[in-house]
Amino acid sequence: MRTMNPSKKMKYTKQLALCAGLAALLASDARAADPLSTAITYQGRLSAAGQPASGWFDLRFELFDHPTAASSTGSVATNLNVLATNGVFTTLLDFGAGIFTGDMYWLEIGLRPAGSPGTFSLLTPRQPLTAAPYALYAANAGALQGGGGTGWSLTGNAGTSPATDFLGTTDNQALEFRVNSVRGFRLEPTSTTPNILAGDSGNLVTAGVEGATIGGGAAQVVDTGGQLGTIPGGYGARVSHYGQLAYANGFFDSAGDAQTSVYVLRCSTSNGSTTEMFLDGASERLTIPAGSRWAFDVTVVASTSTGTAGAWRAEGLIKNVSGATSFVGSSTPITAFPIARDNASHVVTVEASSFRSALVINVNGSAATLMRWVARVRTVELSY
Repeated sequence: MRTMNPSKKMKYTKQLALCAGLAALLASDARAADPLSTAITYQGRLSAAGQPASGWFDLRFELFDHPTAASSTGSVATNLNVLATNGVFTTLLDFGAGIFTGDMYWLEIGLRPAGSPGTFSLLTPRQPLTAAPYALYAANAGALQGGGGTGWSLTGNAGTSPATDFLGTTDNQALEFRVNSVRGFRLEPTSTTPNILAGDSGNLVTAGVEGATIGGGAAQVVDTGGQLGTIPGGYGARVSHYGQLAYANGFFDSAGDAQTSVYVLRCSTSNGSTTEMFLDGASERLTIPAGSRWAFDVTVVASTSTGTAGAWRAEGLIKNVSGATSFVGSSTPITAFPIARDNASHVVTVEASSFRSALVINVNGSAATLMRWVARVRTVELSY
């Protein structure tokens, strides 16, 4: 994993978002609950030379009561060995009790390579702390009742209805579950299907993506274009295609540069014309990112409603070097081998399309006959 070279002077910018680490303890009797932790979770984004920074860093956080003046409150938190993955880092800050009492504060952040004895480079400007931490100050905001009240008992509940009784939110806000004050599970609302994130708190689904699932692990990213994508676990996988299933157990430079994936494409034909298959059945292509080399195997199955069927297979190596997409050791297109078929006129070809920067699967059915086609593409993906 890359870290910043201490001998190189790099300028960092940041886009920082603050979210409070809050927890509610539900009780089934009148005993006093354990005190709420004073720690908050801070998530930010680092970039170097306009690119997302990855690596391990030491971070220093200091509270000020003015956005520019030298008016430190004396509250300092130094967190060592914080991991930034594709620019995103998450860490816990604990300035102790009695800090957030209603006053306005700004956070000054210093950064250096992890383990470096050097001084911290300050990131400017200071970041204002929004109202979220002051939820810690709302000690009299109300109590949740357990067992038979409006809350949930820690020993179980009876007489509930899924239509009206639930744990969750009723507004457009995410829901998080934490262990040891660190996020372990997150549900993110979207305009359609929620995103599900489990595992490390730094796992990320890019804004605008819907229906994505990260089942666990760390350094996982569902990027733009990864609608309905899935990462089951592991370390350092990246989803960037519709419906992609990706897995990795490490990476060279950034998430997704050493992984395996599965893609499913489909289409229907009603004549003998050449028809392209798509990830969403309509327009989403299996594009090959620049700098990628993918070994692939394709299996296609097709059938009519009356049972006329066929299966085909093709494999090869495709690469995109400087925007030029081609097969290695094979001319394009490749005619898929017929594993079995009822009609010899049904054909599948696989093309390395430089114009579309994509692996394209084309099929030919029969005239005046409805056929449905499904393809599975398995890949081993290496990127530079």
